[in-house]
Amino acid sequence: MASSKSGQLSQEEQLERALTEKRENPELSLRNLASRYSIPRSSLQDQFHGTPTRQQAREKQQCLSTIEEESLVKWINLMHDWGWPPRISTLMDMATCLLVAKGDPKPLGQHWYQNFLACHPDLKLKYSCNLDQS
Repeated sequence: MASSKSGQLSQEEQLERALTEKRENPELSLRNLASRYSIPRSSLQDQFHGTPTRQQAREKQQCLSTIEEESLVKWINLMHDWGWPPRISTLMDMATCLLVAKGDPKPLGQHWYQNFLACHPDLKLKYSCNLDQS
């Protein structure tokens, strides 16, 4: 039964469920939980002992926080729903406005938007065309 669960869930979700089960039943071994949820034992052990994930560790190096990036994604989706998908320059301007608002004058990197789009694969880069193509 656990194998059908693990096939449908992401590794992060499997890890969270294994940690929840370990907290509820402290006598369970991490090794058995790791094999039951098909996740690496070392990852489960690290999370159980409070080691931050790679994503959490890298947040300090990012220009924008996770919440600010989520707000940018919501803004992009809203603009798209209205029929005005933003250009890369507009996206960078909006990100710069967020940085200035929080008092960080450091400019964004040259390839910031590429890294942003790589972190948010649900967003895609598309070329627009004129409405009246003859």
